[in-house]
Formats: sequence, structure tokens, C-alpha cells
Amino acid sequence: MVGDMSFDNARVLVFGGTGAQGRSIVQALARTKRYRVSVLTRNKNSTQAAALASSFPDVQFVEGSYTTEEGLRNAFANQDVVYFSIDSFNVGEPFEYFWTFRAYEIAVQS
Repeated sequence: MVGDMSFDNARVLVFGGTGAQGRSIVQALARTKRYRVSVLTRNKNSTQAAALASSFPDVQFVEGSYTTEEGLRNAFANQDVVYFSIDSFNVGEPFEYFWTFRAYEIAVQS
């Protein structure tokens, strides 16, 4: 039961963790040292990922995509908590809505 669950040492996956909003979430979670934080990114060698990695070496970066069902299922595997923050700049607004709703559906199934 979720109400009884302790989130100490929880595995937290942040979508959009190298972006403006998600990066702040990653930093806040990593600073607590209470969670195992992972970031789903299209390119784990990007400038943004490298900057986060240098400040927070315990954060894991996972290359993947939120625009495929397989990518979402793989990303959700073995996670306790997911923070989903994406934008329409990369995929366009209709796809942002579609994949946000689809991510929710797949997360419920996971």
C-alpha cells in the first residue's frame, strides 16, 4: 500500500532531468541523498548531462526515449517513483499530450 511505503532510498526516475524544470528536481533530490536518482535523457553525453553528472556523481543517466512504448516500459522498469516533465519543443504539442497520457497509462501498468 502506497500510504505505508517509505520513500527513503527509493529509485526515482526523472524524465526531462537535463531540462530547465527537471534539472532543479534532480538537484533537489540528489542533495538529500535519500534517493537513488536516475535521469532519462536522449544523450547522456550532452553538455547538460555532463554538468549534472559532475555536480552529482551518484545520479545515473539512462539513454532512452519517451516517444515509444518500449522506451517508456524500459524506463519505468525497477523504479519506485517517476517525475515526468517533458515539453513540446522537441516533439510538438499534440505528441506531448499523447505521450504524457500514454506514459501515465504505462506507469499504472508497471
